[in-house]
Amino acid sequence: MYALPPLAILVPRGETLPDEGTRSGHAAMPRAPTVFVVDADAATRNAVRELAGTMSLRCEAYASGREFMDAYDDSAPGCVVLELKIPGLGGIQIQRLLKARDNDIPVIFLTAQPELSIAVEAMRAGAVHFLEKPFRSHELWNAIQEAIDLDQQRRRTRRWREAIDKRLASLTARESEVLSRMGHGESNRQIASHMGVSVRTVEVHRASLAKKLNVSSLRELLDIAIALSTVDAPGSRPQSPPTPRPNGFTP
Repeated sequence: MYALPPLAILVPRGETLPDEGTRSGHAAMPRAPTVFVVDADAATRNAVRELAGTMSLRCEAYASGREFMDAYDDSAPGCVVLELKIPGLGGIQIQRLLKARDNDIPVIFLTAQPELSIAVEAMRAGAVHFLEKPFRSHELWNAIQEAIDLDQQRRRTRRWREAIDKRLASLTARESEVLSRMGHGESNRQIASHMGVSVRTVEVHRASLAKKLNVSSLRELLDIAIALSTVDAPGSRPQSPPTPRPNGFTP
């Protein structure tokens, strides 16, 4: 996974990058992550709520998938602890509906009736863990912590991309090409040769890029160029970390 350049270098001097929760330009406290537990079994809901409490995390509990989907705010950070075979709107359906809403909140599946084929389907669709009931507290603790960390990482990446996309929109076609070629390791002389311009012209474009992207050094400009070349390369867009083998299953 590539290393993101500091968010601050993508923001105009004298301004700050909005935190999660900022609305209409007005500062707001970042929203705390929440564990959303969706399970028809009250005992499981209570157990997850208690565990989240020991982790100093907020928890919202829902007895049905429909209740959760009707209430859930797509911008809310955290993770979902979801019973696979919950009556009505089932776990896999909820996962698909979230994805249809372009929501990539991490999902942890729970089930008392494990089926390897369904576990594999769920994890291929992005579930971070698949735990068998009755779950062990330390396993769910670790799964929730991993999911929260993943959600925060995805949100930072999204904010970084939104910030830089705003900057990139101000670039000319020539400047964009120079930035792209820098990201692929080309020298000023190579860029000039490929673009059919002088080295001096490339240097002028590079100076303009530094100003528009709000950077003060070549190293910062290269950080952005390299990160963008990694993000935009086919098949190399940031993905979730490799998912572990579903707990409780053997091939």
